[in-house]
Amino acid sequence: MRGTSVAGILLNMGPNTISSVFDLHGESYALDSACSGGLMAVANAVHALRSGRTRIALAGGAQLVVTPDLLVGLCRIGAISRSGRCLPFGADADGFVLGEGAGMLVLRPLSDALAAGDRVYAVIRGVGTANDGTVQGGMHPQAAGQLRALRRAYRDAGLAPGEVGYLEAHGTGTTVGDPVELSVLRELRGEDAAPAYLGAVKAVVGHSLNSAGLAGLIKSVLAVQRGVIPPQPEFGLAEPPVLDAARLTVPTAPVAWPRDGRPRRAGVSAFGFGGTGVHLVVEEHTERPAVLPAPSGGPYVLTLSARDRAGLARYARDLAGALAADRPAPAAVADTLARRAPLAERLTVEVRDTDEAVARLIGAAEALEAGRVPGPAGEAAAPAGERVPPCTLPPSPLAPRRHWIVDESARETAGPDPEPAPATPVAEPEGARSGVPDAATVVLEEVSRTGVYPLSDLHEGQTLVADLGFDSLMLHELDTRIANRVPGFRTEEMFSPDLTISRLIALVDPDHGVPRPPRPEADPPAAAPQWSAETADVDEFPEVGKLEQLLGSIADTGAAFPYFRVHEGTIRDTTVIGGRPYLSFGSYNYLGLSGHPAVNEAVHRAVDRYGTSVSASRVLSGERDLTVRLERALTEFLGVGDCLTLVSGHATNVTAIGHLLGPGDLVLHDALAHDSILQGCALSGAARRPFAHNDVRQLEHLLRLNRSRFRRVLIAVEGAYSMDGDLVDLPAVIELKKRYGALLMVDEAHSIGTVGERGRGVGEFFGVDRRDVDLWMGTLSKAFASCGGYLGGSQRMVRWLRHTLPGFVYSVGLTPPNAAAALAATELIAAEPERVGALRRNSELFVGLAAAAGLATGSSAHTPIVPCILGDSARTLRVADGLYARGVIADPIFHPAVEEGLSRLRFFVTSEHREEDVRRAVAALAEEVASAGS
Repeated sequence: MRGTSVAGILLNMGPNTISSVFDLHGESYALDSACSGGLMAVANAVHALRSGRTRIALAGGAQLVVTPDLLVGLCRIGAISRSGRCLPFGADADGFVLGEGAGMLVLRPLSDALAAGDRVYAVIRGVGTANDGTVQGGMHPQAAGQLRALRRAYRDAGLAPGEVGYLEAHGTGTTVGDPVELSVLRELRGEDAAPAYLGAVKAVVGHSLNSAGLAGLIKSVLAVQRGVIPPQPEFGLAEPPVLDAARLTVPTAPVAWPRDGRPRRAGVSAFGFGGTGVHLVVEEHTERPAVLPAPSGGPYVLTLSARDRAGLARYARDLAGALAADRPAPAAVADTLARRAPLAERLTVEVRDTDEAVARLIGAAEALEAGRVPGPAGEAAAPAGERVPPCTLPPSPLAPRRHWIVDESARETAGPDPEPAPATPVAEPEGARSGVPDAATVVLEEVSRTGVYPLSDLHEGQTLVADLGFDSLMLHELDTRIANRVPGFRTEEMFSPDLTISRLIALVDPDHGVPRPPRPEADPPAAAPQWSAETADVDEFPEVGKLEQLLGSIADTGAAFPYFRVHEGTIRDTTVIGGRPYLSFGSYNYLGLSGHPAVNEAVHRAVDRYGTSVSASRVLSGERDLTVRLERALTEFLGVGDCLTLVSGHATNVTAIGHLLGPGDLVLHDALAHDSILQGCALSGAARRPFAHNDVRQLEHLLRLNRSRFRRVLIAVEGAYSMDGDLVDLPAVIELKKRYGALLMVDEAHSIGTVGERGRGVGEFFGVDRRDVDLWMGTLSKAFASCGGYLGGSQRMVRWLRHTLPGFVYSVGLTPPNAAAALAATELIAAEPERVGALRRNSELFVGLAAAAGLATGSSAHTPIVPCILGDSARTLRVADGLYARGVIADPIFHPAVEEGLSRLRFFVTSEHREEDVRRAVAALAEEVASAGS
């Protein structure tokens, strides 16, 4: 580095040098907001003009890649496209291509420009800037920040967002940025916006970072001026439904700007690393400057100049092409050229009209290219006294100069090619020498697969639980995945909340980063296969020992064991255990239909006619009219196209998810999803990712990041959650399912028969179109007083499942007694909706009394499930034991069914409970909670 290098590495020297060359005396400074830097410079210039700090401003951006550091860094974070193409909003988008360039605008108040007779390409109507604020790393754009910048721009312009006909997006072609920007445009424009076109210049010139916004702005300004919307390269789009919802079209051919009586308008966005975003609204200038009468008759002298003769030839051809295409007045062409600063190589052409100008310029270019001098260079004609409005003409081309760090002569090979050197063996990676894969590679790859994170988003300092959102099941899955790749791997730290990626790498390979000794010349004889005795005897499994420890800890409390109690007779509002009656809040017999005389009678008739089993798969000899009638009744009850019944509710979820999805797919499920959903994910081989309970914003974030990375994405939610007693926000989830082209499955195990005016579930409660959910799942063991599960949806889908679903095709059919019970219960629910009303009143009474007693019932609402959250497992067990002693049954729920610290008693309210039953139970609960302490 030399002393003169300082001027080249200081950002301020760029604009300051321009001020020096043109002798400008106003403020002159550089700014850096990364990819939005150029557009931010324009925004600052607009504010300076509006405030009167200046009457004319030059604003621009430049990006040159003179060292490889930036490119290497962007490659390592996965931002650079491996395919070498930038595909904004494309289905195959994998990053951007790094570009270079510079752009500059001259800005001044419109009134000044008109008075001076300037060419006005467009008018900037509105400017909006914003920052994302607190973000999870500078590479993660925030929808709220982008939306804030856009809304400020349209408010500044005094326009509705739907009044622009073209949007020039930031559009980086990354799976992180593009989905966020599309969702922002959809929300910004709303449902009533007029159709508009969408493009991104990075698809053509790459991502030039600081000057990227200028490239998009110049493109949009020219589109507004010329009335032609430029096309994008043709490629498949990632999210057509989102584009359709936003009423946006990506053109793949030039489109004449539609005329609707309004000025042509465009919006231009640029969003920088770190969260600074800019949006400008530009508008066609419809008022033309007064045109003075041009001299008529000619001749006109066109004066061209360039830095070298080759450039002069190119300039003549470029000018000829522009004149042929745009047909400007020769007088304006002559005046515009005459006002340009003369360069070393010059050419003058005398013409009378445009056609003659084109012919003479082409002839001059050919002469220059052939090494001939086309005629006297002459001096430029002085501009006319009265200024003729300038026209848009090509600039004089630059003369390229090469600058190499290495002396060019050192790049040349002197003499004949040298003899090839003897081959040198390539050193083996450490993993190959040890027989074990590299620990860091294994851990990062498996964390990426299990957590559904791009590798580029992971680093060794992240904690699995706090930073990456791993739950206990994901940690178990990760443990299994690593053990499959690293035989013998086991650690007790896997479930530690403080476990980091770097610590996990060290656990996988304690010698990671330590040089390994060289491999001996000859491998020792292979030892006999070894395995641990505990792996060959289930009794010796560590899991068996852990369960025994848990059971022992419960016994040590002195409380009665709360599980596997033998009930005598039918459980409705009451039950009998050991000859003693109890008030029961522990069963799913929500509507009291198990044990109902009509249900019992239907079962007896079914057994008398069909026996106790259909003794075959329904595909073969197991079909009975009872099951067919049940499926028709459920179809009508749910309001769907068709239904299919199976022998187990748990197995229904497992086989359905396992059948619908595969290894290239993703399941996004509520963090409180039932075990059957998680087992279905494991069976399918699909990646899975939980989102925080009922957190629609986090679900949207996961969809935005991951939808384009997977073939199919299934959102799995429950109608009513059995641990918290609250409902899914179904309309919001449906909206996201539509926006991101996902599948939606709703498990109505606890909401069907209990929620909605007539017990038709969350679909009835929210009044949604049943077709908006792909798969309605429910169980027959709760409100339907039977056993089994069902799947409901379109006729075509159910027909496919009926012939292909493994848990249906390869399983025995529903037993006649169970089919008869479910059919009778369905008919009773439809005929006696007052049962659902009684259930709702009892549930509301329980929640109201509990709240008045100061008991924590969490988010329970609109369901018959009421938790009493007590926190500590031992305390929860004491309260449950105290209630049992007082003749009230409510089941205790501990970790791992719920998070540690959220242990609870769970009350299932039924329509059969009387008001005095509910009051007695809540009063007893409040007393036991108080006596159990905290």
